[in-house]
Amino acid sequence: PMAQAHHMPMGNDTSQATFTILSGMRSTKPWLTLFAVLSFLGAALIALGALFAFGSSSFARGPFAGFGVGVGLVYLVMAGIYGYIGVLLWGYRGGIDNYLASNGDLESLAIAVTRQASFWRFVGILTVIAITFYILAFFVMMVGFAGAMR
Repeated sequence: PMAQAHHMPMGNDTSQATFTILSGMRSTKPWLTLFAVLSFLGAALIALGALFAFGSSSFARGPFAGFGVGVGLVYLVMAGIYGYIGVLLWGYRGGIDNYLASNGDLESLAIAVTRQASFWRFVGILTVIAITFYILAFFVMMVGFAGAMR
């Protein structure tokens, strides 16, 4: 019976823990909505910046003529990252909606927490990539500085 109770839904559970989880999820949802919408807006604005960079490269002359294409590609990658972050946050928000609608069903909570974990996994990977990039950039600058000092 105890092993079965571990997998039973919490829908009829009136414990303080269920109410606390429901309350925490309810208060988290508006912030997820805000940051998901901001991520989508950021992705759209960055994509517009990419279009501007691509368009301006056709008018550029001289040694920097192709620079706009490179900037545009970097902006498109950034727009994709922002858009994907928005999708992850929106999915977590949807998981919270399902959990709140279920009034505390354990399976719905598991889905919401799994979606949250996906968001944090992606942010963690991005953070490791950014730190690695910063370390490499630091060493490249040091090598360049040492070469300029000769």
